[in-house]
Amino acid sequence: MATEAHEWVPVRPKGETILSTRSNRMNVLVKIRTHEINNGTPYAPKKSALAFGCTMTRFPCVFTDQIAVKVNWKSLGSVRSENGVVLRPSKNGPRIDIPANGPKPRETLHYPPSGGTK
Repeated sequence: MATEAHEWVPVRPKGETILSTRSNRMNVLVKIRTHEINNGTPYAPKKSALAFGCTMTRFPCVFTDQIAVKVNWKSLGSVRSENGVVLRPSKNGPRIDIPANGPKPRETLHYPPSGGTK
């Protein structure tokens, strides 16, 4: 589906949503993967869903599993896993953001660019 930058496009609550646009010499492709967790209803919420990070503002709870962005066929952007860990590609080497978990603080792991060290 081709879209303009100013258009709002709904993202599927479960499955894959693909967005693409082309302008001048730039091609942009975005893939968004999501899934749902049954967290009950507003009148009978399942408290166990809080352990998964549901905020109880939407029923069912929707999680983004992955966002893949390509510009002119080169990957950009961040990738997020179910547990909130984020991979951020970079020309200076990837970074992995790990969210806080209980008493463990948030941390970021830095890796050198592929191809060895300089």
